Amino acid sequence: MDIFQHYGLTPEECQPIVDALRRKPRAWVEFTMFFELGLEEPDPGRALRSALTIALAYIAGGLVPLSPYLFVSRVDSAFLFSVATTLIALFVFDFVKARYTGAPPAKPTNKEDEHSRKYSRSRFGRKLPCLASGSSLSGPNFLLVI
Repeated sequence: MDIFQHYGLTPEECQPIVDALRRKPRAWVEFTMFFELGLEEPDPGRALRSALTIALAYIAGGLVPLSPYLFVSRVDSAFLFSVATTLIALFVFDFVKARYTGAPPAKPTNKEDEHSRKYSRSRFGRKLPCLASGSSLSGPNFLLVI
């Protein structure tokens, strides 16, 4: 109900909407995903592209620490080169990621705070009250959202 009250609706006006959504679990999930979590339904045509991107990233990420073993004959030396190569790759990745996402590089984050920030913003970037804080969300329909 909090999300509706954020838009100026009274609890009495919100209750019929919440009740109607609770009777339609699919609509409830879609509403929550879109307005509370800011998530849109994924494009089915991107599935193959996403899978290939992830696979190539795993291969490239795995080759970084293994590549020194291909070029250095002594294992102890290769290990040191592997550690150095991996650290350099992680720093480079962090700065590239920061450049594209606008996030500051090498800033430690608290996962719980990051999760809260991510899921408490609407798709329009405004901070919204969490829909799950309403008492009307108990029951099986609420479990579908989780």
